[in-house]
Amino acid sequence: FGLKFTGSFVAGYSDQVTAPFVADEEIRISTMSLVNDLLADGGEVALHGFNHQPLSLNQLRMQEYGYIAWPDQNQIAAALRQTSAFFNNMYPKYTFFSYVPPSDLLEPEALLPLLESVPSIKVISSAYYDNGNSAFIQEFGLDGRYGVALPKVTSGAFLTDEVRFLIA
Repeated sequence: FGLKFTGSFVAGYSDQVTAPFVADEEIRISTMSLVNDLLADGGEVALHGFNHQPLSLNQLRMQEYGYIAWPDQNQIAAALRQTSAFFNNMYPKYTFFSYVPPSDLLEPEALLPLLESVPSIKVISSAYYDNGNSAFIQEFGLDGRYGVALPKVTSGAFLTDEVRFLIA
């Protein structure tokens, strides 16, 4: 159908939310072949974050989901800048245009540091429907803050009857 695949890049899976942010070298090694294949097929790589900690300052909310809140917007911005730099060391000519929030959790106070630290972001792809833990539900359309809201209608590869219905 001419569809292009999108993969999302994360620099590691630590719980670290304060600088200095150092990317995981094993991620670099394992990512390169996947990214090479994705880009060779005309796909896109979206930014997913420094780690898999959602961008949120709300410690109580993040504890509900087993995550750690970021201490402030400066730490969020520093981590995202470092992630972009890490990726650009491997792919100097590549620019991130899309952002996929970890676990579809993106708090409003984190949107500004995201867009300021990675100004090339024009698409945010979060959840289309509320799966019980989404902080950033989207409808397809334009968003004056960043550009295009292009939500995911699927996540992962667990095609249950409910997921098949939601895709349809």
